[in-house]
Amino acid sequence: MKKKGPFKIPTILALPIMFVTFVGIALLIKYLQGYTTKVGEGVTAQDIRITNITDSSFTVSWLTNAKTSGFLVWGKENTLENVTGNNPPTFEMVHFITINNLSPDTMYSFKIVSGDIEFDSAGKSWEVKTAPPLPPPKHTEIISGSVINENGAPVSKALVLLSGENISPLSTITTDNGNWFIPLSISRKQDLLSYFDIGSRRTLEVFVHTGSDGIASAVFYTGNANPIPPIVIGKAQDFRDKSTSPTLEITRAKIDLSKNETQPSGFSVENSDNEIETLEIPESTTTPTTEPVFEKLTTSDNSYTLITPSKTDSSSKNKTLSDLTPVFVAPIMGVSLFLIGVYVGRKIRE
Repeated sequence: MKKKGPFKIPTILALPIMFVTFVGIALLIKYLQGYTTKVGEGVTAQDIRITNITDSSFTVSWLTNAKTSGFLVWGKENTLENVTGNNPPTFEMVHFITINNLSPDTMYSFKIVSGDIEFDSAGKSWEVKTAPPLPPPKHTEIISGSVINENGAPVSKALVLLSGENISPLSTITTDNGNWFIPLSISRKQDLLSYFDIGSRRTLEVFVHTGSDGIASAVFYTGNANPIPPIVIGKAQDFRDKSTSPTLEITRAKIDLSKNETQPSGFSVENSDNEIETLEIPESTTTPTTEPVFEKLTTSDNSYTLITPSKTDSSSKNKTLSDLTPVFVAPIMGVSLFLIGVYVGRKIRE
């Protein structure tokens, strides 16, 4: 009986196995790099706002210094047992999330998560109390407009913040066509106990933030606000009385930023014929809120799972699972292909 020599994988199989293993590992690493959010180190959240407070909902908006997804962890008082975010996740610098189906006149707490980092208010959760219930408003009043850049092109996904004397702040996001609208008739006074008295000569102000492309503002009266003239990025415009209140130009200012979609309002964008006068605006007016305290999020002590696996702290000992994926997957692929080669080799010898 002829003694069999040591088993060897035939060369004709070994070469394809090595090639497939190499290609598979390369594609896997490329996929993981494309899936993770390229936020680098030190993601920050700024200009955090709570708006659109009703008896059953509120909206949280914030800006980040890099494009990343974000979500809210929230609950009644300090029980953060719920997660709300965009589905599927979107990677933006302007974040806008509304929490619905809440109980009236109830205190809620929340924290922000962007780029694997949890943001809070000096170590504590932010708190917001929903409004008490009110009967439906008697009339329907809508404020609408559009946002364009200096070249007249529409600006999409810009944050639009509406404020005024004794009105609870409102907000929305521009559509792909740069349009926006806000239902003013359901707005409330700052104490949330009654509806805002709209009138025809109430002064309101809109502040627009695009993330990395600039800011804008506009002042107008409630009686002529559907729509207001287009808001131009880089300008502070006054639509109350063009003969005495000229359009002002905002000086370029950075808010320490590096580089939900709403229904369209259904109106066309028209050019404004307001006269323009240059006036410098202090840079401090572009930073209405302070930078929040933040810390690395660890999922071992929380009941929710991160939806944006990204490496945000290279010195941290707590790596996300996506950082270790190539370490586990690559050997498994290699061993699997090797076993397939062994099996095929044995069949050939037999």
